[in-house]
Amino acid sequence: GNGALSVDGVAVNIGERVLHAACAWVMSLDASRRLPVSVNLSLRQFGDPRLLDTVSRVLAETGLAAELLGFEIGESALMHQTDHTLARLGKLRDMGVSLCVDAFGTGQSSLKFLKRFPVDRIKIDRSFLAGVPGNADDCAVVTAITGLARNLKLEVVALGVESEDQLAFLARCGCDLVQGYAIGEPRSADRAAAAIGIRRDME
Repeated sequence: GNGALSVDGVAVNIGERVLHAACAWVMSLDASRRLPVSVNLSLRQFGDPRLLDTVSRVLAETGLAAELLGFEIGESALMHQTDHTLARLGKLRDMGVSLCVDAFGTGQSSLKFLKRFPVDRIKIDRSFLAGVPGNADDCAVVTAITGLARNLKLEVVALGVESEDQLAFLARCGCDLVQGYAIGEPRSADRAAAAIGIRRDME
């Protein structure tokens, strides 16, 4: 009843505040070296009919170019969506926002999603990287996913990369980006920017 509606409303509101804070942080960076920002989109937010209005408002309020904003959507969240939410994704992309399928390969209809949903990149779930490069089956799966994505003109990100051997294997596969301890530990936004020499305008 009212309690459930209240919880959903709070969840959407918190998501909007996170989106606003992320966009505002990018705008605080040196104007000549602003980084793109990617924000997780929850199942509730993804299904919220006000999503497009919220994104437009936050971009207008912060001044961030839509091309610097991306949303990550769990593959499992896509499995329950309708033609209305599919159209909503298309409109987000029309705005210039990029879309990424997170933890790809863990759902039940991965190929259908890639064909139907207007996404720009996929993140290969870390579970497939665990046996790379020593396990032939894991290597075959990662190679196949990467090859398929590249043929569909999608960017590929590998999650949970922890060794130089994995990095070398992914480079041979044609993986575009990696995420994991092989390239660095998790950092706050400010520390990550400082590590690559980007200052904030407010400093």
